[in-house]
Amino acid sequence: MKTLDESNHFIVRHRDKDCLISFPKEDYLVLYVSVPVSLAGSKFEHPNILIKSAKINEYKHYRKDRKYWTAKAAIQMYFAFMKKDITLEQTKCNFSYVQIGIGGDKFLISCSGGTGPMFDKAEIGYENDSFEWYDKVSQGCYLAGDGYSQKRLKALAEHAISPEECRKLGIVGDCTKLMNEQYYMELVARSSIKLNKGMKVVLSSAYSMHNNHGPFEIVAKVKKHWLVQGGCMFHVYRKHIDWLETAKANNIQLPPPVYYNRLDDVDDLFYNSPE
Repeated sequence: MKTLDESNHFIVRHRDKDCLISFPKEDYLVLYVSVPVSLAGSKFEHPNILIKSAKINEYKHYRKDRKYWTAKAAIQMYFAFMKKDITLEQTKCNFSYVQIGIGGDKFLISCSGGTGPMFDKAEIGYENDSFEWYDKVSQGCYLAGDGYSQKRLKALAEHAISPEECRKLGIVGDCTKLMNEQYYMELVARSSIKLNKGMKVVLSSAYSMHNNHGPFEIVAKVKKHWLVQGGCMFHVYRKHIDWLETAKANNIQLPPPVYYNRLDDVDDLFYNSPE
């Protein structure tokens, strides 16, 4: 397999058509992963993490004739890699992702794409008129998937370059604070709290039992809902719950948003850094 330092442009032959894959001109590639806070990988730490920040991931789903979105609280981690340490594993045109290899492991990274030539053919030494599609990889693109384990993240981080090396290469980055941390914390609570018999639940402002929001004691868990005692027995579903107030009622400490940027010397812009 070719390494990315051999060229900025690669041609992949697929179904009698040539597809062009373009990479940034720099000698490095900045990538990021986004891991939901409900997974152990979100707590991963390593000196080669350049930026770590709290984010809200949105997911699109399809159900029969309609689509809908869900959201999860997540942690984004940025890494930088020298292109000589990355191989191109692409064997066909996926039209959505480009496959690369780092440390013997394969990853899909996000890209933009389109039809027709995007570059001067003379620039890339391209002469075949069967060219059909191009994929363009940019700096700061996404490593596809959110189920990264700590083991896989460690393997990834050990092949990344350090923040000190990044500064020498002129790599900069921005660590932006969430605009709606309240919503983020609600998502953290929703994904972190496991309600069982004997615990307390608080209803959201849209629901009440005899004008009372609780807390109410959980009598039993029944499949996807809970049986609750509140003067009378009633059923509570996830959509009925105020998750932040339920966390307080059960004395559950939720992890706060994490922000830090090891590429920036101004540390007071960020907080909850491990350093």
